[in-house]
Amino acid sequence: MLLGRRIGIGRTAEILEWEKGYVIKLFLKGFSRESIEQEAKVGRVINELGLPVAKVVEVIEVDGRYGIVFERAGSGRTMLQEFATRPWRLSSLIRVFTDLHLEMHQHSVPELPPLQKRLAERIKRMTIADIPDDLRELVDRAKTAALERLEELPEDDRLCHGDFHPDNIIMSPRGPVIIDWSDAAKGSAAADVARTRLLISIGAPVEGRISGWLVRLARRRAHSLYLRLYLKRSAISRESIEAWGLPVALTRMTEDIPGERDQLTILIKNDLERSSK
Repeated sequence: MLLGRRIGIGRTAEILEWEKGYVIKLFLKGFSRESIEQEAKVGRVINELGLPVAKVVEVIEVDGRYGIVFERAGSGRTMLQEFATRPWRLSSLIRVFTDLHLEMHQHSVPELPPLQKRLAERIKRMTIADIPDDLRELVDRAKTAALERLEELPEDDRLCHGDFHPDNIIMSPRGPVIIDWSDAAKGSAAADVARTRLLISIGAPVEGRISGWLVRLARRRAHSLYLRLYLKRSAISRESIEAWGLPVALTRMTEDIPGERDQLTILIKNDLERSSK
């Protein structure tokens, strides 16, 4: 079977057309079959929950690379792309987005790996040598504080996407479909919300016919509306979400996303200052 047209690309894999009605998430060379099988296993657990997700079909090898074959979620744009071309739809899209996150967090998934452990491992692996000299002291303090906080924060078994943002939702003809569950885990819904509000606030700008000032305005509006709607319809408090801010921001810094370090540094500094009072 020849690989089809590339649909998308990320830091670990590319999405390509496969047989009719299917796509393949083909990982870069160096990823073991064991790690890909684990992601597929997580995907199958999520398939059983009744959420709007693409069904996992099988794990295969193509030209020395491993991939997961999924049922195609449709040929629609992502929610982020929909906003880029129709910015007046922001409020309605964020309402759909929040509904999906609330629905996700209704599910208990004791069989998935724990989110707190994953965050702690990523923070521990963050080496000071990778950080610019002017940030090393700050990051060193933040690592200690974040790991201590993770020990104190309550554990849970809610389904957490781990990377839930509008570009991971396909607006298909049959409705929105949540994709990219590679970071899925069991944990606190508050932690998942903390990650999402961070991504909405500082994530990569949308590509479309909208100017920089409108992007900034849209981010503020999207963040405010998402958080207000989520808090209104859940039992989670703003304080419980903010408690996850430091470990979530520090973990995001380990991903070394271009253009985000300055904003993450400010967030980390502010959190450390608040906690020291």
